[in-house]
Amino acid sequence: MASSSSSSSFSSSSASSSSSSSSSSTANKLTCMQCKSDITNLVNGWPLRDGNLAQLCHRCGYFYEKGIFCETFHRHSAGWLECAICLTVRLEFLFVG
Repeated sequence: MASSSSSSSFSSSSASSSSSSSSSSTANKLTCMQCKSDITNLVNGWPLRDGNLAQLCHRCGYFYEKGIFCETFHRHSAGWLECAICLTVRLEFLFVG
Protein backbone atom coordinates (compact mmCIF):
# COMPACT_ATOMS: atom_id res chain seq x y z
CA MET A 1 0.00 0.00 0.00
CA ALA A 2 2.84 2.39 0.74
CA SER A 3 4.04 2.10 -2.85
CA SER A 4 0.64 3.12 -4.27
CA SER A 5 0.46 6.26 -2.12
CA SER A 6 3.97 7.29 -3.16
CA SER A 7 3.10 6.78 -6.83
CA SER A 8 -0.09 8.84 -6.50
CA SER A 9 1.82 11.69 -4.83
CA PHE A 10 4.39 11.52 -7.63
CA SER A 11 1.73 11.66 -10.35
CA SER A 12 -0.04 14.61 -8.71
CA SER A 13 3.22 16.55 -8.38
CA SER A 14 4.14 15.84 -11.99
CA ALA A 15 0.66 16.91 -13.13
CA SER A 16 0.96 20.22 -11.28
CA SER A 17 4.39 20.88 -12.78
CA SER A 18 3.13 20.11 -16.29
CA SER A 19 0.16 22.46 -15.88
CA SER A 20 2.45 25.28 -14.73
CA SER A 21 4.78 24.70 -17.68
CA SER A 22 1.87 24.82 -20.15
CA SER A 23 0.62 28.10 -18.69
CA SER A 24 4.12 29.61 -18.90
CA SER A 25 4.43 28.53 -22.54
CA THR A 26 1.13 30.28 -23.29
CA ALA A 27 2.43 33.46 -21.65
CA ASN A 28 5.62 33.32 -23.76
CA LYS A 29 3.78 32.99 -27.10
CA LEU A 30 5.79 34.49 -29.97
CA THR A 31 4.39 36.37 -32.95
CA CYS A 32 6.05 36.81 -36.35
CA MET A 33 7.34 40.35 -36.75
CA GLN A 34 6.21 40.47 -40.40
CA CYS A 35 2.86 38.68 -40.75
CA LYS A 36 1.86 38.62 -37.05
CA SER A 37 1.08 34.89 -37.08
CA ASP A 38 1.89 32.67 -34.11
CA ILE A 39 5.40 31.26 -34.29
CA THR A 40 5.84 27.53 -33.80
CA ASN A 41 9.27 27.30 -35.45
CA LEU A 42 11.27 30.45 -34.79
CA VAL A 43 13.53 31.79 -37.54
CA ASN A 44 15.91 34.60 -36.61
CA GLY A 45 15.95 37.49 -39.06
CA TRP A 46 17.85 40.75 -39.32
CA PRO A 47 19.36 42.64 -36.37
CA LEU A 48 17.06 45.20 -34.75
CA ARG A 49 18.09 48.56 -33.29
CA ASP A 50 17.84 47.19 -29.74
CA GLY A 51 20.40 44.47 -30.52
CA ASN A 52 17.89 41.61 -30.74
CA LEU A 53 17.05 39.73 -33.92
CA ALA A 54 13.72 39.93 -35.73
CA GLN A 55 11.67 36.83 -34.92
CA LEU A 56 9.96 35.37 -37.95
CA CYS A 57 7.65 32.45 -38.65
CA HIS A 58 8.79 29.66 -40.94
CA ARG A 59 7.19 31.22 -44.05
CA CYS A 60 8.60 34.74 -43.60
CA GLY A 61 11.93 33.31 -42.43
CA TYR A 62 12.16 31.26 -45.62
CA PHE A 63 11.91 34.43 -47.75
CA TYR A 64 14.50 36.15 -45.52
CA GLU A 65 16.96 33.25 -45.74
CA LYS A 66 16.57 33.06 -49.54
CA GLY A 67 17.35 36.79 -49.85
CA ILE A 68 13.96 37.66 -51.35
CA PHE A 69 12.23 39.08 -48.27
CA CYS A 70 12.24 42.73 -49.41
CA GLU A 71 11.09 42.07 -52.95
CA THR A 72 8.36 39.80 -51.62
CA PHE A 73 6.98 41.97 -48.82
CA HIS A 74 8.03 45.54 -49.67
CA ARG A 75 7.83 45.59 -53.45
CA HIS A 76 4.93 48.08 -53.48
CA SER A 77 5.95 50.24 -50.51
CA ALA A 78 5.71 53.97 -51.13
CA GLY A 79 7.96 56.65 -49.62
CA TRP A 80 11.33 56.20 -48.00
CA LEU A 81 12.35 52.65 -47.49
CA GLU A 82 15.78 52.08 -45.99
CA CYS A 83 16.68 48.46 -45.64
CA ALA A 84 19.66 46.93 -43.87
CA ILE A 85 18.81 43.54 -45.39
CA CYS A 86 19.16 44.36 -49.08
CA LEU A 87 21.11 47.63 -48.51
CA THR A 88 18.81 49.80 -50.61
CA VAL A 89 17.30 53.19 -50.07
CA ARG A 90 14.40 54.01 -52.32
CA LEU A 91 12.17 57.03 -52.71
CA GLU A 92 8.98 56.78 -54.69
CA PHE A 93 6.90 59.85 -55.45
CA LEU A 94 3.20 59.82 -56.03
CA PHE A 95 2.26 62.55 -58.48
CA VAL A 96 -1.26 63.86 -58.60
CA GLY A 97 -1.89 65.33 -62.02
